[in-house]
Amino acid sequence: MSLWSPAELLALRPLCVCGGATHPIDSIVVHHTGDARCTLEGMHRDHAGRGWGGIGYHYCITGGGMVQRGRPIWARGCHCSENNAGRIGVAFIADCSEKPPSQAQVGSFLYLLESIFRLYGTLEIWPHYAVPRSSTLCPGRLCVEALSAAGVPWHTK
Repeated sequence: MSLWSPAELLALRPLCVCGGATHPIDSIVVHHTGDARCTLEGMHRDHAGRGWGGIGYHYCITGGGMVQRGRPIWARGCHCSENNAGRIGVAFIADCSEKPPSQAQVGSFLYLLESIFRLYGTLEIWPHYAVPRSSTLCPGRLCVEALSAAGVPWHTK
C-alpha cells in the first residue's frame, strides 16, 4: 500500500528544480522526529495536514533499523523550511535530544548513505540545525555525536 494518492503525487515538485532553474542534488539533511512512537503513516497525515503535501522526509529509520521510504526521491522534500531544493531528508524515528539513535539505526543510516552515494556521488551531510535559516536543535546533540563516532563527516555553517 502506498502512502501517496495519485493526486498527492501529481502535486509534488521535482527535488532539483527551484524557480525553473535546475539545482543539483548536493546534500543530505539529517533529522529526528522527536518521538520514537511516530509512524510513517502518522507523519504523512500530520505533514499533509500542515499543507506540506504529505511526509516531508525522503527516508525514515525506525528504532529497529528499518529504512522506510517517505516522500519519493524524485520529489522535493519538505523538511528544511524554504531550503529543500537539492536536499535529501533522512529522519531517525526517535528523540535524539533524549537518547542517541540505536546501533541498528546508525548501521542502517551508514548503509543508506552508501546507497545514496552510489546513485548521486558523495554529498554533503548536514544536521538540520546547521542548514541556513534553520532555527531548531534537530536532530539533537546525541544523534550528531553518535553519527560522528561512526565516521559521518558533517558539513556545518
